[in-house]
Amino acid sequence: MLLQGTTGLKCMGYGEFISKGGFPDDPLLKALHDDVVSLETKSAKAIEKFIALQNALAELMDFLDPGYLRFPKAERSKYSPPASIEIK
Repeated sequence: MLLQGTTGLKCMGYGEFISKGGFPDDPLLKALHDDVVSLETKSAKAIEKFIALQNALAELMDFLDPGYLRFPKAERSKYSPPASIEIK
């Protein structure tokens, strides 16, 4: 979701989206929310899904905004867990 910011349009983050009510009855967003919450217990399935989602969103931003007009290049990247983090 895009919001009007002080310097133009900005993308609303997941936390802000949820704090504003989001779409509470949407089953896909409910599943995403449950996966995010399960990260507290370090569920391997949730972590893998969350990393895949973040990487897909980074690719979508590259596709939709190749000129970095809406989201600066320095603020977008794919996540790779450090070698010290073991996903079980």
